[in-house]
Amino acid sequence: MAKHKKKSKADERLDSIRAYEQERMNAKRVRWVINEDVKEGIFHFHREWDGRVDESYRAYNRQEAAVVAAAIIQGLEPPRDLRCRDIPVH
Repeated sequence: MAKHKKKSKADERLDSIRAYEQERMNAKRVRWVINEDVKEGIFHFHREWDGRVDESYRAYNRQEAAVVAAAIIQGLEPPRDLRCRDIPVH
């Protein structure tokens, strides 16, 4: 009878991540939800897989939200950082 080596915490975490990714790959429905806080003028983006919130993103102002929405529609991840140019272009 072979002894089974106990998995390290790192291996257990990796197995958990793999199982989570496999669950996402098997998802039947992906939906993006955009909530607008009219009073504050900000937008919140959430991604759902089969009706469960998978990821939530930081609040964006109207201009940033337009860029994020365009990226999502094109099949891209939301940009991590949106900054104004350092040097004005004339």
